[in-house]
Parts: sequence; C-alpha cells; structure tokens
Amino acid sequence: MIPYNYHNYLEQKNAKIMSEITTIPLKKSTREDLKKLGKKGDTYDTILRKLIILAEKEDFYREQRRILDEEEFIPLDKV
Repeated sequence: MIPYNYHNYLEQKNAKIMSEITTIPLKKSTREDLKKLGKKGDTYDTILRKLIILAEKEDFYREQRRILDEEEFIPLDKV
C-alpha cells in the first residue's frame, strides 16, 4: 500500500489556486458597492462572476430584441 500524504496534496492544491488568483485595484467605494451586491459568505470573485453572467444575459436579450425589431421574418408556412 502506498501512503497518501494529504498535507502535501493540500499544499499543491493551494499553490495551484494561489497561482490563479490576481489582484485588481478598486476604489474603496467600488469595493463597498460590490459588498452590497453579495450575500454573506460570497467572495468578490463570486459576486463578479454573477455580474458577468447577468451582463452576458443582458447582451443576449438586447440582441434578441434588436433582431425582433429590425430583422424581417419569413412565416414558417412560406419556408
């Protein structure tokens, strides 16, 4: 049986996570606004990911609305 070194595993995992983390300079007011958007236990990363998802959805819906407003459609029975 090969002994498993859990401590070494955690060190490697934490090193990988830390290598993926970056620092983004923010005004204190921006940081406070981010805090207000989050829930207890949310990290800034979690809050920002949620905002990115919302922005992507908004862009999608905006494009769908543009298509409906500006494009010409052919009825299905004419296809």
